[in-house]
Amino acid sequence: MEINIDDLKVGDVARLKAGMSIPCDAILLPGATGVTVDESAMTGESIELKKETPETCSARKHELENEDPNGKRDSHDLPSPILLSGTQIQTGEGWFLIIVVGKNSCMGKIQEKIGEKGADMTPL
Repeated sequence: MEINIDDLKVGDVARLKAGMSIPCDAILLPGATGVTVDESAMTGESIELKKETPETCSARKHELENEDPNGKRDSHDLPSPILLSGTQIQTGEGWFLIIVVGKNSCMGKIQEKIGEKGADMTPL
């Protein structure tokens, strides 16, 4: 069923699909497939990031450590299971577990900081 994002609570499990905007901070659950995320709204980085379940990320970390424990890696070699609020799902489907909502989420903290400064306190 569909619900209003204001009704989401920590511990809820929600369905994820391509094109949706993530309304909370969450962790990808087992069974999700082909998930890539556009995090440019949060990080400014235009590359779509691959997301995997925590188990897959842990296995990939061990693989990388075994390949070359002291080797240099690109920051994108190791996928993440974390979905940040305010980001957009580009591809894939599955389920996620909500871990942070509202003003405590990444997007909520940014909005709070913007609100604290106010329009009359800009450096311009």
